[in-house]
Amino acid sequence: MSLHTPRFTARAWRTAVPKCMLLISLGLAGAWSQASTVVLTTSQAQIRPGADNQGWLSSVSANENAFNDNHITGLFGPGEEYRSFFSFSLQSLTGTVLGARIELRRYQQQGTVNLGFWDTTATAAELSATRDGLFSPGIFEDLGSGTSYGSFQVVQGDGEDILAFELNAQALSALNARLAQPGDGYFSLGAAVQGEGYLFATSNDEPGASGGLLNSPQRLVLRMAESQPVPEPGSLALAVLGLAVAARATRMRSRA
Repeated sequence: MSLHTPRFTARAWRTAVPKCMLLISLGLAGAWSQASTVVLTTSQAQIRPGADNQGWLSSVSANENAFNDNHITGLFGPGEEYRSFFSFSLQSLTGTVLGARIELRRYQQQGTVNLGFWDTTATAAELSATRDGLFSPGIFEDLGSGTSYGSFQVVQGDGEDILAFELNAQALSALNARLAQPGDGYFSLGAAVQGEGYLFATSNDEPGASGGLLNSPQRLVLRMAESQPVPEPGSLALAVLGLAVAARATRMRSRA
């Protein structure tokens, strides 16, 4: 019994080439990374298991509940000011940040407030430790001073609203610097109200809960730059096959 090896005619090769090139195109399209959106939350990589990486500091008292991740911010009473912090894990994140916005649920608000976000020199672990009854005027001051990440006027609205704040170029620079030099692996920032009013009050209670210490995670949404195209092994093999097909077709056409 003889073996017969099928052969393509010139016409068959001409038909096969576009189909093969289409497969190559589809394969490489999957391998080329696109500009992406990354969502980080304060519930990821919890420093204290069971509590989100967020909280408050007061000008007059300490937070003595290690699991109270309320982040009330503003002037709550005469001489009683609260500032808040948020820490986001950057573990396994690579690339360049092109844009960033922080998304926070409004909860309870009094009056129109001017909310500012700031850098902080405190580590995420140091911020979390303030919920152990640590009264720290230094960290309190730090959460509302230094490098501004943006200032926003917030009018009153529904307590379940998710407020989105686009952070400025200084914040993007800090994020990219942190990605280059991870440090403690977190990006932390402070929040303070400039003037009267407050917001995020009762942020330790979910809708329908009563007195619970549960809090919806707050989010940092990052727009990441498109990375350099790196073909996947399967796509690279497909590309090589396509080039071979194209070369074969060219030779067949020249003989036809």
